[in-house]
Amino acid sequence: MSPWITFSSLGLLIYLAYYDWKNLKIPNKVILPAVGAAIFLRLIIQDLSWDESFYGMFFAGGIFFMGAWMGKMGGGDFKLMALVGFVFGLWHVFWILWILAIFLLITWLVRGNRPVPFAPYVLVAAFLVYFSA
Repeated sequence: MSPWITFSSLGLLIYLAYYDWKNLKIPNKVILPAVGAAIFLRLIIQDLSWDESFYGMFFAGGIFFMGAWMGKMGGGDFKLMALVGFVFGLWHVFWILWILAIFLLITWLVRGNRPVPFAPYVLVAAFLVYFSA
């Protein structure tokens, strides 16, 4: 993974995690341009294959799209995961989702069925996967 793409994405995740923590939403005016910027950077810096990037985007985004479609999470959450899948690729997304599931399970056990900001957990999982890879 290219440090330029990953660090810019992690910087964006920090902002989105803070915004989501405060407002329980992820703004489209930030996430949609970020997807465009990630695609543009992937054209310039080709450290992952397009296949792996798109498989990661469709896998992660698709899983969370089903959650948004069923009304269990917001639409920004699946767009965020599609972006993370595109930047990190399919194999890293598996690890991100695994860590994310553990964090969310622990949070659910502690907090109960109250709404949870999703982006901070994505940020922590992405940091752990990036710095362990």
